[in-house]
Amino acid sequence: MAKTFKERSFIQMAVSSALLFFFVVMIIEVIFSFFKDETVSDVLVKYTTAEYVIAKLIGAAVYGLVIAYFYQRKAKKIRENRK
Repeated sequence: MAKTFKERSFIQMAVSSALLFFFVVMIIEVIFSFFKDETVSDVLVKYTTAEYVIAKLIGAAVYGLVIAYFYQRKAKKIRENRK
């Protein structure tokens, strides 16, 4: 059974959010590249450069940390309201 955000640790939430964000953004960018009439080899070259991947990983990490912080605060408020 999947854990809810209230049961996950900060690190688990940050990593899962970052990975999900990274893959969703990559899929969307690849799809939009094909609509711009780019070839498969152009897309592979464009999206597999080290600079591009590192920039996307940093962005995803920041996103993951922000989302994890938000959900940890929300879980804390829920626990306090139950008391």
